[in-house]
Formats: sequence, C-alpha cells, structure tokens
Amino acid sequence: MTYGLSWGVMHTLRTNFDLNLDEEIVINKFWENPKIVPMEIVTNHPDLQNKEPVIQDIYNWKKDHTKHWSHHPKGILEVISSRLKEILEQFHLPEIRFYEVDMKNAGGVKYYMLHMHGYLDLVDYNKSIIALVDRDSKEVVKRFEAGSFKSIEDYLAMRRSLPNRQAKPTFETFVLLEDYDFLENTPTSSAMVVSQPLKDAIEKAGLKGIKFSEYTEEKGDIPIILPNEYNNV
Repeated sequence: MTYGLSWGVMHTLRTNFDLNLDEEIVINKFWENPKIVPMEIVTNHPDLQNKEPVIQDIYNWKKDHTKHWSHHPKGILEVISSRLKEILEQFHLPEIRFYEVDMKNAGGVKYYMLHMHGYLDLVDYNKSIIALVDRDSKEVVKRFEAGSFKSIEDYLAMRRSLPNRQAKPTFETFVLLEDYDFLENTPTSSAMVVSQPLKDAIEKAGLKGIKFSEYTEEKGDIPIILPNEYNNV
C-alpha cells in the first residue's frame, strides 16, 4: 500500500519550541507524552504551489527548510485521516500508536500520526530461516535454520557479532508472530503491506490518496508466512 506524493504534511520549525517538546519520536520507541501537533498540508510541486490542498486519507511527511518546515521525527509514521484510523482499528494490528494532529488547512478533517515499529519486532525468529549473504557475490555464506534464534535479542546479537558488513543477514523465510493485517514494511518492501480483507475495506470506504500493488514473489518480495500457515509450508 502506497500513497500519492504530490501533497504531504509538515509542521513549522517553531513547533518543537512552541510545544516545548522534550523528546523525539524515534523508530523503536513510542512517544510517551504526546501533544497535539499543528500541521499543514503542503507541496513542493511547482505546478501546485498556489492550488488548494488536495484532501487525502494518508500523507507522507515532507521537509523543505527553504519554506521553514521542520524535518519529521526519527520514526516510521504516516499521517492518516480519522476514517482510515477507524478502519485500521477493526483489524488485527501490531502494537501501534495514534498521535492527534491539528491539521490547519484540511477543512475540518481530523488527522493522526500513525506510529508503529518496523518488522523486526514482529518476526517469529524461532521459526524463520535467515542467511548471511555476501554483498558482492550474493552467495550464501552461512544459513541459520529454524530454531537458531529464540528471540529478536538473539538475532540482534548475531548481527552485532559480525566482524564486518560484507555479509548481510537476509530472511529466507519470514514467519510472523501473529496473523497481522497490517505491516509498516517487510525485509523486501519499504511500502506498507495489508491483508486482502483490509484492502477490501479501504476500497469499499472510498478512501482517497491510497494506491495498492500486489505483494508477490515475482517482484522479489519474500513470502509472508502467518502462524496458522507455518505447519503447511
């Protein structure tokens, strides 16, 4: 699942100061004391500069210091409408947070920042197979069969122990801990991945600004194995 990039959202450079924010949003830690962040729908597309903003149900977070927009927090997040939030909450999601946004030029549409951790926290490492692949030759240097790692801590310890970055840890099988309907990313996709039922619900609701393309092995995507499918693989 992706979204149109012509329009995005941003808060000004003064926002952190005005809100007295005492912590950054980072990729692996949720915002403990969220505050309502004022934002605007913006574009740096030259043909759209003087146009009314296009109201979408999801936006990326832009930055452009020449216009005094601040960089986004160091986390994986999008800004979504309350309509998309309500649909997502009907499905099985990983641990996730929604932070309220005051969108100044959205005609009253309510928005939230969506913050969730990346795929590493969602993997069943005890069941997944991981290989070390040489970055130049693309050959497998070593393979860790299912059962080699009991937890994410074991996996990260292996990564830290690698003597150099010549060998890249690569998932050969990607087994999830739970039957999630929504992933922020996967080992082979930087786009969000949704289940067929969630896709159908989004399309039925007529949400705007959202695009879908099939997640397939033909495009190089690693198969996602759900817990109830594992014994049949």
